[in-house]
Amino acid sequence: WDPRAASPWFRYQRDGGSRIIWYEDAASVEAKLALVARYDLAGAFFWRLGGVPEDIWRVAEQTLRPAM
Repeated sequence: WDPRAASPWFRYQRDGGSRIIWYEDAASVEAKLALVARYDLAGAFFWRLGGVPEDIWRVAEQTLRPAM
């Protein structure tokens, strides 16, 4: 977890080189969506390359459509 980027990441070695992978999880999505609210932005966009864990969609729905 990188506190400045509010994102999880990991590093691994392959073929003699070091690789770093950054990805999103429910906590990182929640942190980023909080910025949408904080700065009164018009919304957020999700780009999906593969399967997305259900907890990310729950956080997005709760943040983008607060209960009335």
